[in-house]
Amino acid sequence: MNLLKWYRVGRRLGAGNEVLTRAYNAFGTVRNVVRYGNPDMPVDVTIETSTFCNRKCYYCPNSKHETPVEFMRSDVFEKTIADLVAMRFCGRIMWNFYNEPLLDPSLLRRIVYAKARLPQCYHMVFTNGDALNEPVVQRFIAAGVNCFVVTNHNIPESIAAVDHDLRMGWLAAQYGKHIRIRPPIHNRHSAKAGLIPSGEPMHGECAVVRMPIVTITGDVLLCCNDYMRKHVFGNVMEKPLLEIWQDVEYDHVRRQLRKGNLPRAICKRCYGEEA
Repeated sequence: MNLLKWYRVGRRLGAGNEVLTRAYNAFGTVRNVVRYGNPDMPVDVTIETSTFCNRKCYYCPNSKHETPVEFMRSDVFEKTIADLVAMRFCGRIMWNFYNEPLLDPSLLRRIVYAKARLPQCYHMVFTNGDALNEPVVQRFIAAGVNCFVVTNHNIPESIAAVDHDLRMGWLAAQYGKHIRIRPPIHNRHSAKAGLIPSGEPMHGECAVVRMPIVTITGDVLLCCNDYMRKHVFGNVMEKPLLEIWQDVEYDHVRRQLRKGNLPRAICKRCYGEEA
């Protein structure tokens, strides 16, 4: 059973997100052994096609730094997809980083491009929902998006929040299997490896061990909390993504994290063991 069918079955059976995530990780490990003869292959990949976000949430580093308006070049995007095809990748593709992906005017056609070449992948768009409405949902579903994950960033009881929540609730009711709404995160948010002092440290398994992050420039980052983009293991315009993933130091960091060790300062800050 491919990932897409498996995920749909899990949702039909009413499995919660935590259960789905645990089962997905186990499924991914087994699939990697069968498919590649190697359990240490990516089960997810994050692709940042743009940098801008329209919000300045206090619990996000964007609130403390200027957010540029930049977009991934076509050659970088196509090389990233070509590398995933060469890897026979069939996991989840997450179209986001510290941006609002729906503000990228090229995102729709890029998902069409990726879906045509990676049909077994599960395509996810993480969004604040500000640009999400029924026509947008319909176009992106037709393009190949399997799931919108809408994070509630609203200040409770404001007029804008009520309107936003009503709109997201209606969309979720109409397109239930394609829209997942995360609860408000004002009172419980990540410290982003020490960048947000009011946040909580990381708990549980780190996604680093399963997910490369490709930025708009083609750099492959260690971590989703590396907002400053300091931990780079290569660039897809210089090396294939698989070669970067198998880099000796990159492999060492992932192995240490799987053992419960924290090999870099950013890891220690993420888990609250270093200020």
